[in-house]
Amino acid sequence: MKYSLIPALFFVLSAGQLLAQQEYQVVTVGFYNVENLFTPQDEVDVIVVEDMINGDRSSTLVLPKTPELEEKMRSQEYYSLSSSTWSEIPYDTIYRDTKDSDNTPDGDRKYDEAVYRDKLDKLRYALGQMKTDMAPDGPAIIGIAEIENRQVLEDLAEVVSSETRRYGVVHYDCLYSRGVDVGFLYDSTLFTPISSQSVYVPLDRHETKDKGRVLTRDILVVEGDLLGERVHILVNHWPSRSG
Repeated sequence: MKYSLIPALFFVLSAGQLLAQQEYQVVTVGFYNVENLFTPQDEVDVIVVEDMINGDRSSTLVLPKTPELEEKMRSQEYYSLSSSTWSEIPYDTIYRDTKDSDNTPDGDRKYDEAVYRDKLDKLRYALGQMKTDMAPDGPAIIGIAEIENRQVLEDLAEVVSSETRRYGVVHYDCLYSRGVDVGFLYDSTLFTPISSQSVYVPLDRHETKDKGRVLTRDILVVEGDLLGERVHILVNHWPSRSG
């Protein structure tokens, strides 16, 4: 099963009646792995090294691959992000292939705009199955795994939104070599983000022949107000084959 759903109960005391009957409002919190939701374009990570040193994950960009960016990547091919600390990197900016060439019109998957839109439509149907009798409009919050960038998360938010659910997004690009991140959808009428951050997961390969850091998905941490209650949501997607 790719998705999970957690019901959450929030109650409000009737005005002036401290001991009156409590009224409950039910919302649901869901999670879904969308399995490699990419745009059809071949793209490049643009990483500002100083921001990485300072722990700021918000400045990493994903840009369409151009001949100029390909040349910059070739000039840095000898350098390994997984075997060096940020302070050892002799560049202000790192340009790195997101390894998404299979998910392009000329790639192995023949992944064009029509395929992308069809996948979004199927995800719209699948996420619609998260509706329940107690929460017929769907989840107030949905954690998402395996998205390429903010654009695909915004496209997903658009197709799953309805008259009763308008989803906003929270997203940071991480440094995972496969180019997929986690993301966060929320109904702005029920949840108000207060702060968010992308937390780097320092996994090490001390006991393997491939020494150095494991660049995996970051953990997305979102703090916000859910129906008057302060909550912290963590969205993570752990590596499955790292021991």
